[in-house]
Amino acid sequence: MGIYRTSYLIKETIPIIIGKTKEDIKQSFTGGSTDMFIPYLPKDKKLYAYDVNSLYPFVMMKIEYPIGDPIYFIGELTNLNIDISDKLGFYHCKIKAPIDIKHPILQIHHKTTDGIRTISPVGNFEGWFFS
Repeated sequence: MGIYRTSYLIKETIPIIIGKTKEDIKQSFTGGSTDMFIPYLPKDKKLYAYDVNSLYPFVMMKIEYPIGDPIYFIGELTNLNIDISDKLGFYHCKIKAPIDIKHPILQIHHKTTDGIRTISPVGNFEGWFFS
């Protein structure tokens, strides 16, 4: 990373983030979901499955990601008059997921007596998520 930053990277496009901002962003990274869902398929149909382990480099190359210095703000977006529909970023959200949802997908870190676990809860919860 040091060689990349000093020899190839345009100056200051990837800031070094420390402190509370780093800790908040870090909470939004929970790892991939590893649930296995067995789809129902009629006998006369074929199912094609793909391994997407190499998807990360492709996405990093093709999809826009936030760069530069982060802007940290505190307050509810509805009160700040900010439109985030086209803003990439990390947001602390209060979630109301239906109790009867079959496959919850939002993941959070949850502290247990055995350590930190990644779960996909239902009901009311909050956490950090990337937009």
